[in-house]
Amino acid sequence: MVARLTLTIRSPGLLIGVRGIEILLDGEMVDRVQFGEACTIECEAGEHTLRARMRAVISRRSNILKLTVADGEDRRFDGKYSRLWGTLPIRELRA
Repeated sequence: MVARLTLTIRSPGLLIGVRGIEILLDGEMVDRVQFGEACTIECEAGEHTLRARMRAVISRRSNILKLTVADGEDRRFDGKYSRLWGTLPIRELRA
């Protein structure tokens, strides 16, 4: 059995020059999304890191979330680019 991690990157509105947002699990790219899209990653139970990296004229990286997941777990995360700070923070959504 595996765990599922779903990361949604909210749209900040019009941004020119963004070539996509790479989703990294344990430092390896597992998917590429655009603003307003979500990706679901299946992974083994255990310790992992989750991060997003925006590819644009100036690349931006999110914080690194360290997490431990159990078999069958379904966890949700949210990210939003801040034009003011130039950051792409991601956080876990709690039920």
